[in-house]
Amino acid sequence: MIHLVVDYNVIIARLSGRRHCPKCGALYNLVSRPPSLDGRCDSDGQRLVIREDDSEPVIRRRLEAYERQTQPLIEYFRQHCKPVLGIETGDRSPAELLQTIHNAIEIG
Repeated sequence: MIHLVVDYNVIIARLSGRRHCPKCGALYNLVSRPPSLDGRCDSDGQRLVIREDDSEPVIRRRLEAYERQTQPLIEYFRQHCKPVLGIETGDRSPAELLQTIHNAIEIG
């Protein structure tokens, strides 16, 4: 089993930085894909909005629920199955992360 370990602060920053256009549905991120004009859609100039579930308190509750639900599964797999490979995601690109997972499987 592969368990991707992600810093919750990174998740919170990514999700709370998301914005979308209510008219055309275009997606933006304040850090990784900001709009050309602050707060406005590049396609139609509409004011970008934040989804209600992208607020920090909601994100924290979702992460707490995730932790409560997955931790028992991780422990079960550790006790009853092959090793659990915990892989720190850090700030790696998807390609780098895939290579890390591939290497861990080959070694494991």
